[in-house]
Amino acid sequence: IDGTGKTPAPELAELARMRNGPKAALATEGLETGVRDLLLWLHLQPAGDNPAKGVRAQQVLAALVRELETRYAHDASPKQLAAAAGMNANYLAQVFRRTYGCTIDQFLRRRRVEVARHLLLSTGLRVKEIAGMVGIADPQKFNKDFRSVEGCSPTEFRCRNMRRADP
Repeated sequence: IDGTGKTPAPELAELARMRNGPKAALATEGLETGVRDLLLWLHLQPAGDNPAKGVRAQQVLAALVRELETRYAHDASPKQLAAAAGMNANYLAQVFRRTYGCTIDQFLRRRRVEVARHLLLSTGLRVKEIAGMVGIADPQKFNKDFRSVEGCSPTEFRCRNMRRADP
């Protein structure tokens, strides 16, 4: 926050664009700081009969979700996110669940499985390698998470869907 009381959202957008360039590490660090600042800014906004507060909360959550969608391979617990924003973890979890219909952990699990599905069908990588790429180092946990979302193991998923693709 720059002291003017304005949200740092435009700066976050610029940092997000830089993430894929040569200064990716610096941009990622800036994004993490920016998201924390944005959440803190929202938290410090006056309460009361301010109808725009709900809109700002939704905008901040949307920015947070966009960040989680791209940084799915990194662990970010609700407690860590809330602490970084200076917010109560229960409040953040409640608002997230009310808005997106799932917990932050469920959201990350689904995103990781979504990326894993794509990698299973588009690459020849081993399941263990894919697990590591999506942020789950333990292959057993990866299998459990994948099965909870897809209803089958990653290997079964690949076999079933590769057979369908064959003529």
